[in-house]
Amino acid sequence: MTINYSVCKDYQKVFDLHKKIFLEDNPLFFDNVKTKSYYKTFVATQGDKIVAYCIISEIGNQAELINIG
Repeated sequence: MTINYSVCKDYQKVFDLHKKIFLEDNPLFFDNVKTKSYYKTFVATQGDKIVAYCIISEIGNQAELINIG
């Protein structure tokens, strides 16, 4: 089985996965992830299914891992 890595294009799938993993929902944070350019979301997919993700904050030459699931 092949796992592919890419920049997120379907935020709703990432947010749904986050809710399953962490049993929490933070709509304001996820709205910011979608709209603020300093947030970057990367996904690992197997076929059409997202199997993992990470969200980073990148400002200037510094990056911070915000969430991984």
